[in-house]
Amino acid sequence: MSHQLVKRSDLIAFEDLNVQGMVKNHHLAKSIVDAGWRQLVQYTTYKAESAGKRVVQVNPHRTS
Repeated sequence: MSHQLVKRSDLIAFEDLNVQGMVKNHHLAKSIVDAGWRQLVQYTTYKAESAGKRVVQVNPHRTS
C-alpha cells in the first residue's frame, strides 16, 4: 500500500489520529490495533523521502 501511495502521489496526507484514545473503545480496539496504521505512516514516510516526495500529518478535525 505504501509503495502505491508514493508511486501515485507527490504529497500524501494522513490524519494524525489519536490511536491511543481510539483503542479505549473496546468494540474497535482489536480492529484498530490489527490495522497497523502507525506502521503504514512510517513505511510511507520512509519511501516518500527516498523518492523525493512529501508525507504530512493533518489535524483530523473536520476531515471526514
